[in-house]
Amino acid sequence: MGCRSARGWCLLLALSCCLLPGCGGNITVAVMLPDNHEKYPWALPRVLPAILMANEDLHGKHGLLLGHHINILNYSTEDPIAGSCAESRAQVVAVDAKLYIRPDAFFGPGCVYPLASVGRFASHWKLPLITAGGPAYGFDKREEYRTIVRSGPSTTKLGGLCQRPAHALQLDVSRRGDLPRHAA
Repeated sequence: MGCRSARGWCLLLALSCCLLPGCGGNITVAVMLPDNHEKYPWALPRVLPAILMANEDLHGKHGLLLGHHINILNYSTEDPIAGSCAESRAQVVAVDAKLYIRPDAFFGPGCVYPLASVGRFASHWKLPLITAGGPAYGFDKREEYRTIVRSGPSTTKLGGLCQRPAHALQLDVSRRGDLPRHAA
């Protein structure tokens, strides 16, 4: 399976909850990411082409959408003056999207603070939110962030990854004094 085909399968898997019998013919996805591709690896100019390619792949090659059409709408969550992620802008975009276009899923935000508030909204609205962001420990709280799917690393997983070699070497990682010291 090629890279393009894998993207299509990921998009299908992410939207599979919308493909159940009884759903309408259209699936609307609100993509909410910052514009600055030099500052953020999950920026719109980097991510949106992959989402569009996956959508084309699902429609064209595989025919897996069973008569459904995916509407992909993109919104910037970046403060144009500061050039960084803006929590307030992400909240307004999410609420406006919910009120006026009624998305079936959100892709993004990727930045931690905007993701925290939009993630709570998405959980309240029972809408899936797929993100490459959200590495902070707080996003592991499933009772608060019930509908977030994180495709990126989390601090919990990275911490576990760092602990494995220490345990294999029988080091006690709970205290700093037990770690080997190297001469400077």
